[in-house]
Amino acid sequence: MEMKEILMKEYNYPDYGADIIIKELSSLNPQVTPILERWKETRNEEDGQLFHDWSINLLREELGYNFFGALLTLDCVIKDPDETLPFLEKDKYIIAKNNE
Repeated sequence: MEMKEILMKEYNYPDYGADIIIKELSSLNPQVTPILERWKETRNEEDGQLFHDWSINLLREELGYNFFGALLTLDCVIKDPDETLPFLEKDKYIIAKNNE
């Protein structure tokens, strides 16, 4: 099955959304590329490797991101931590407040 088909059938991305994700995945930082390659081979969505105190697992568990959202977010954390990290902390705070 091709990546676009997987994104649409298994992750419920619309056609245009799958195209956007595929484009973004093509320019991943080399530090997170192995996570995607492992997923392609095994479909294992678990990964605890930390980048600025965030990982695939933490983004999924604490913020409810799906695998691809978490992967692309880690890419942003690496490329522009000053811009990305405050948003993640804000999301974490909002979710914690909503769960009180």
